This record gives sequence, structure tokens and C-alpha cells, in this order.
Amino acid sequence: MRKSLGILFASALMLSACGTDGKENEKQKKEELKQETKKREESETKQVKKDNQKNEEDEQYSAQQYHEDQMQPQNQDQSINQQIQSYESYPTQQQPEIYNPAVQQAIDEGIDLNNPSDAEIDRLRDLSKESPYGLQTAPSQGGY
Repeated sequence: MRKSLGILFASALMLSACGTDGKENEKQKKEELKQETKKREESETKQVKKDNQKNEEDEQYSAQQYHEDQMQPQNQDQSINQQIQSYESYPTQQQPEIYNPAVQQAIDEGIDLNNPSDAEIDRLRDLSKESPYGLQTAPSQGGY
């Protein structure tokens, strides 16, 4: 009986010691959870502030880009107008049209130069023999 009473007393002491540690551990865990939630909330609020600031910067940048894009077509129009004016004022060099009497005679005779018949082709050959350039309106520039 003494042995069982001793064991019972020892186990009661053990349980009481363990029970208080468990309550203290629970309190510590609750405090740690509270601190962690506070830290999370602070970090979330910081992140939200950063995101808001970044969004504001993006909106400002977008607005600035929009205004620049609106101004750019006007600048392009001005540069295009300047190019057109400089091109129009640039003196063009036209080739002088050489009068070819053989071609003029073929047109006067009513010969279709784009689609001549066989008889018209023979007449065009005769006319080209008389002309210094053949039926061309200008001498060829060389080559083959």
C-alpha cells in the first residue's frame, strides 16, 4: 500500500507539473499567434501602400504617355507637310519629248499601236524604216 500510495503521489505531482507547463505553453502560443497576426497585418498594410503608390505612378506615367502620344501625330503631320512642300518645290527634270513623224503618221492613219492587224504591222514596218528612231519616241539609252 505504501508503494502504491507513493506511486500515486508521484504521478499526481507529475501531472500537476505537466499541466501548468501546458497552460503556460498555451499562453505563449496564443501570444506568439497574436504577434504573428500583428506582423502579418503590418506587412499587408505596407504592401497595400506600396501597391497603391505603384498604381498611382503607373497612372501618372500612362497619362503622360497619352499626352505625348496625342502630341506626336501633330509633329508627324508637320514633318510630312514639310517633306511634301520640299518635294513639290524640288525642280523635276522632265525628259524632252522628241517628235517622231512616223508615229504621228501611224496615228493619223488610224493604226492601233497596241493591237495592230497584219496589214497594219506591214505599214508600221514601212514607216519605221523612214524614221531615224524607228517607231520609238526617243532614242534608246543603250544596253541590249
